Amino acid sequence: MAISPSDCSVFIQIYVDTNAVAQGSTKGVYLVDNQLTTGSSNEGTPNLVTVATQNSNVCFSLLNVDAQDSSQLSVQNFGNSNAFGFNGTPQQYNPTTWTGTLAKGETTSSYSVTLNVTKQGGGGSLTTQVNPTFKVIG
Repeated sequence: MAISPSDCSVFIQIYVDTNAVAQGSTKGVYLVDNQLTTGSSNEGTPNLVTVATQNSNVCFSLLNVDAQDSSQLSVQNFGNSNAFGFNGTPQQYNPTTWTGTLAKGETTSSYSVTLNVTKQGGGGSLTTQVNPTFKVIG
């Protein structure tokens, strides 16, 4: 069962420009977090480096940059990573929110997030992948 977002201390928002994804670009995927004071970097890029303490609960939210675009956004999956360790990859809380727990022990490890964009009106489904990083500290 997924962790409730209200039990999270680390929040990562994934903004998706569906037009850029339609062109096959990850430049239209922007990740930001609430960990700037702990040393996070590369905010606003697909290469976010989130610095957080071990055993932190993390909430990922998926948002469309264009509020008028009716495309459906979803996370297809999270790849395995040492950042999650034996806790397993994040689990779906609702269609646009996923939650998970960082590993016990210090590590710097990338993880993959595969995103789906389903265009309304028969436009088909598009997939893109980003590879941000967690730096888990004691």
